[in-house]
Amino acid sequence: MSKIFGRIEKNSVEEIRFSFCEWNGKEYVDVRVWIKEDPEEGRKEIPTRKGIRFNAELLPEFIKILRKMDKKMGGEGED
Repeated sequence: MSKIFGRIEKNSVEEIRFSFCEWNGKEYVDVRVWIKEDPEEGRKEIPTRKGIRFNAELLPEFIKILRKMDKKMGGEGED
């Protein structure tokens, strides 16, 4: 079972989902592109292969790197 923490609309058909999931008794972070549901076109929400899943213990390091990237791009990230 997974818990979605956020979504970013990539385009009219896809979104990026940020979630935690559990598999084989371990927690993982999943950042994945999903195809959005559109009943008029007969399209259901489905995950794609585009994404990354990693052990939740690595999340602090992942966030640290994203902050560095944000700072480099002119954001307010920390060192």
